[in-house]
Amino acid sequence: MKCPKCGSTHIRKNGKRGDKQNHICADCGRQFIDNYSVLGYSQDVQKNMT
Repeated sequence: MKCPKCGSTHIRKNGKRGDKQNHICADCGRQFIDNYSVLGYSQDVQKNMT
């Protein structure tokens, strides 16, 4: 796993938010979720709404 900001591999676990594991970069301090998913409508639903 790499930090999305600096690309470092020095990553530590940093608690949980909901059911997702938070991580923090030991080099730059950026906090992130490894498996990020955007909540929202699918592309098909968005096309039908307009």
